[in-house]
Amino acid sequence: RSKLPRNVVLWTDMMAGAGMECPVTVKIGGTEIAIGSDGIARLNSQNLAGSTLTPPIQFQNVLNWVPELSLARVIAMGTVNSARFLGLEKVLGTLSQGKRANVTVFRHDAKTHAITVKATIVHGKFLYPEELREK
Repeated sequence: RSKLPRNVVLWTDMMAGAGMECPVTVKIGGTEIAIGSDGIARLNSQNLAGSTLTPPIQFQNVLNWVPELSLARVIAMGTVNSARFLGLEKVLGTLSQGKRANVTVFRHDAKTHAITVKATIVHGKFLYPEELREK
């Protein structure tokens, strides 16, 4: 049965190292994990180690797989719907007075649906790009 977009939550269990330039090796809990040039994380050459799916790729995938959904609706699935699901809609999910000012600024390519993150602001402070961080 099909769900209404209002009832869909986009979530990722991405691990440390997700979104980094690959190939790269990261250490999590003392265990080395190799993320190959294909973006797949492995404990060794065979065993999968975890997810490297980032929200921008997740949004791009949904926009490509379900073309009748708007960018705004897909972003809401990862923000408004997620906050509501967690019972945090009073403090997260939208940009409103009294809520946490956590914002990701991005560029969206309407043709390919690629999303490029331009800035990340958490608790009112720039975390990305590095040159905008407060010293």
